[in-house]
Amino acid sequence: MSVENSLRVFLALFGFWAALFGPPWLIFIPIVLLSMRFRAGEVMALGLFTDFLWAPALHVPLFLISSIVILWAFEPLRKELLIS
Repeated sequence: MSVENSLRVFLALFGFWAALFGPPWLIFIPIVLLSMRFRAGEVMALGLFTDFLWAPALHVPLFLISSIVILWAFEPLRKELLIS
């Protein structure tokens, strides 16, 4: 496994761990880092997972919507600066 794939897996696992045990702002760190570097479907899965965990507390899919917006916002940056 390359270093790049290891980083991607680590950030995704950290995000799921943060969704289970961390405060809400901690979830956005791996979401932003993954969306800046990779074309990551894990970002949307992490947002959906967080919304399912906190469904009784939040009536809007806040984390999924914000994950999609962050992915959309970082797409030009990733295409321009982070060519892999």
